[in-house]
Amino acid sequence: MAKARNGAEPSFKDVARLLEKGSCVLCSLLKRFQSACIQNASADRVQHLCSFHTWALAGAANTDVAAGIFLHVLELREMRLDIGGVPRCSLCEQIAEEEAERSNDFVLLLKNAEFRAWLDRYGALCVPHASRLLKRVPTGDRAVLTSLVQNTAARLKGELRCCTGHPEDRRSASALSRAAEYLEGRRGLAIKDCQ
Repeated sequence: MAKARNGAEPSFKDVARLLEKGSCVLCSLLKRFQSACIQNASADRVQHLCSFHTWALAGAANTDVAAGIFLHVLELREMRLDIGGVPRCSLCEQIAEEEAERSNDFVLLLKNAEFRAWLDRYGALCVPHASRLLKRVPTGDRAVLTSLVQNTAARLKGELRCCTGHPEDRRSASALSRAAEYLEGRRGLAIKDCQ
C-alpha cells in the first residue's frame, strides 16, 4: 500500500480537522495550502507567476515580500526574453504537487471506515476532482466516489430548487457557491488553466 508524504499511512484524524462539511474534500485542502503558499512565498522559491497568483500576492502578501518576489520575477523575465516561451507558475506547480499527494492520501483513506462514514454524512467532491480520482481508485472503490458525487448533486439540486423564487434569501448565495464549486472546483484553484 502506498504511504503518505512522511512515509506513514494517512490518518483520518489528522485530515478531519482540515475538512469543510459540504465542500469538495480536495478543494478545501488545496485552498488552505494555496493560502499558505501565498502568505509564505519568498523570492527564492518563486520563478514565475500566473495572472491569478500575481494578483493574489499583490493583494495578500506582506508588501516587502511581494515587492521582493516581483523584483526577482522581473529580473528573471528580462533574462528569458531571448529564449521565448513562458515557464509554469511556481505556485501552481507547488499546488499541483500538493494535489497529487492529497489525492494519493484520499485514495488510501477510502479504506478507512471512519473516513467513509464522514464522506457519507458530510463529504463532497467537485466534478473535476471526482473525474480524476475515478481514474486512479481501484474498481471496488469507484462505487463510493460515484455515490458521493450523486449524493452531492442530489443535495445541491434540492438546495437550488429551494432558491428559486427566493433570491433575497442568504442561503441562495451559499447554494449557488456550492453548486459552482461542485461543477468547476473551488474558485481560485485554476491549476489546469495556469501556465
